[in-house]
Amino acid sequence: MVEYILTTNIVMSKGHEYIPARSWLGNGLLTSNGDKEWKAHRKAISRTFHKDIYHNYISVFERNSNIFVKQLRSELGKASFDISKFITLCSLDIISEAALGKSFNAQEDSESQYVSSLKIMCKMVMERSFNVFLFNDFLYSFTKLYQEEKEALRYLYSSFENIIKERHNLIYNHGNCDGSLTFLDFILEEKLKKQTFTHQAVHDNVQTMIFAGHDTTSSALNFTIYLLGDHPQVQQQILDEYLTVMENKSEVLSISHLNQLKYLDAVIKESLRLYPPVPYISRAGSSFEYGA
Repeated sequence: MVEYILTTNIVMSKGHEYIPARSWLGNGLLTSNGDKEWKAHRKAISRTFHKDIYHNYISVFERNSNIFVKQLRSELGKASFDISKFITLCSLDIISEAALGKSFNAQEDSESQYVSSLKIMCKMVMERSFNVFLFNDFLYSFTKLYQEEKEALRYLYSSFENIIKERHNLIYNHGNCDGSLTFLDFILEEKLKKQTFTHQAVHDNVQTMIFAGHDTTSSALNFTIYLLGDHPQVQQQILDEYLTVMENKSEVLSISHLNQLKYLDAVIKESLRLYPPVPYISRAGSSFEYGA
């Protein structure tokens, strides 16, 4: 039975756990079902994850990582501190700039409306997905979280709408003249050239990328750093490898350097194996024939 479900080509729709997220993410890649439109969107979006694309983001990674290190230095001398909030804000800055071409400075302004709105929406998704009383729309509408969600959603939609319109007009009138290659640029070009995406689909997938990108990345990094703290000898090996690869400290980090960090790559993969950021999937079969 399990083998059949995992290998069959029957239509599988997303499970009920995804429903609460649709008020925020609409019919983005994460929440929509595997229909013809979903397949077209997935095919187009998958091109934005090609390894050659990452060359364009190295400066984004490095700049925000430097801010991250600076933030951690301010915690030195304390008996303990919560590193997860710093990781989350760094991940948010990186994914926002890489996806939208715009920095929201979440690390340096952690109380901004952008950060607080995203926190509320992430809280809503988690609490409604796993709390049977909040899952019901009628009961949920009487909660404080519902009112907070409406306000946060209004702000995020307006903010992303302005960014999308600005970028759309630039590409439509002048092409990708500034040479950037963000996630938003890719799907806008798909929209303009092939009509793969509607305006609402662009919106839904941008919001999905921001949510899924920063949430899964920060979760993976949190677990990796936890494991490194528990295995100081592995920490040392990573440091030794880095110092060997970056022997010339004046050099700017590049993809070539990253490709040489084999041990670090293995450590990250082992962390993902032990603590996957998304440890479950939920699907419902819309058609089912077994033993026919």
